[in-house]
Amino acid sequence: MRSGVYRITNKLDGKIYIGSASYLENRINVHKCRLRKHNHHNKHLQAAWDKYGAESFQFDVLEYCSIDQLKDIELKWILSTDCTNREVGYNKCIDVRSRRGVKSGPLSEEHKAKIAEAARGRKIPNRKSRIVSEETKAKIGAANAGKQSPRKGKKLPESHRLAIEESWQLRKGNV
Repeated sequence: MRSGVYRITNKLDGKIYIGSASYLENRINVHKCRLRKHNHHNKHLQAAWDKYGAESFQFDVLEYCSIDQLKDIELKWILSTDCTNREVGYNKCIDVRSRRGVKSGPLSEEHKAKIAEAARGRKIPNRKSRIVSEETKAKIGAANAGKQSPRKGKKLPESHRLAIEESWQLRKGNV
């Protein structure tokens, strides 16, 4: 397996995506798989794939390099191709170390205060405390009526049963 920098090219409009990987072949296969499943992290690239189809894209290795040079060489290619410009490419950010467009390094105290202020008062949803109307309960009951539990009639393997029993004994302090 070789490490290096790769490019995904839309053959119809010439737009590109630049990336790097320790294992190039695996990374390219992951891109293809996620694009086919409509589950790619880059929504801009995914939309183009969905619109133009797999046959409109080409995957190339631009440069092989050692793992410690990977990010520097990827950055060189991103800067030289201007692929963060939406007219030219699909890359979202220049900072290859963060992958989210946020500069690497510690946050300033001011930035931390803004994040804390934005989160203040926000309620975290808790499924158990959710209030369900009687109408919803009736609908759920009707949908499940007559359905059997997938575990009904199946016996737990002896090894599992013994492990569960032992864990209960440990909890009770009997072992």
